[in-house]
Formats: sequence, structure tokens, C-alpha cells
Amino acid sequence: GAGETKPADDMLVLAELIGHKGDIKITYEGSQVTKSYTEGSAYVVEAESGKTFFVLKFKLTNTTDKDVEVNNVAKSPSFKLTSDAGTVKAEVTFLSNDFTTYLGTLKVGESVETILLFEVSETAVEKITAPKLQITIEKNTKTIKL
Repeated sequence: GAGETKPADDMLVLAELIGHKGDIKITYEGSQVTKSYTEGSAYVVEAESGKTFFVLKFKLTNTTDKDVEVNNVAKSPSFKLTSDAGTVKAEVTFLSNDFTTYLGTLKVGESVETILLFEVSETAVEKITAPKLQITIEKNTKTIKL
């Protein structure tokens, strides 16, 4: 449909939306379901009662011969996950690897794992098949298949 792309191009679309077409390669690394997400030992994000997190994982890799600064905070993207379980907006957290708010410099050839957290009911999470990710940045909205 309109605004959708072939899966092979989807991560290129995502890279382009965050302003890194050609210097950052984004790889979708799958999903996981978890009641809480912990970063190190200090910061824990807990799902509400009766809910759980559906976590999408994206690896960002610097494919150039110079350092690349990624500043998703400045782009203030918003993400929605659509599936058979309905549509849910991504949580915005203070996790340093939250893709929505990721800020960092990737050295030559360096990779970083980033995540998007979606809080969904424990009953709905089982219905998530063929999820799609809707990204909105500066009034520009694209939908990609995962």
C-alpha cells in the first residue's frame, strides 16, 4: 500500500528518516517479550500490572571510515507498533539504548544495540504476528514491515 516498502529496503527507510542514509546500517534483530527491562544494574523499566513489554531490537552500525554522531533526540521520532493485537505507541524511556532517544557517537565500524519498548496487555501480546512499525518524524510518516 501507500507509504510501504519492500522489506529489504525497510531499514534503509528507517536510517534515512533519522538522517543517516549511507552512514549507519540498521539491522532488525528480532523481538522479545519481558515484564521488565533492565539496563546494567541501575535502571529498570517495569510494565504495569497485567501488561508486558514487546521489545524490538535494532542494531546500528557505522559503515563509514569516520565517526558518526547519532542524535535521535533532536529528531524526536515517534513509533507505533501495529499488528493483530492493535496499535500501541512506543514508550519513551531514559534507557541509554532506547532508539527513540538514542544519542551517541559510533566509531568506525562500531555497532550498538538499541531497543523500542511497547507496553501491551499480556493477553494481546500473543496475538502480535507480522508486526509493522510506523515511524513519524517531522510530520513525515512511514510504515515498515518487520
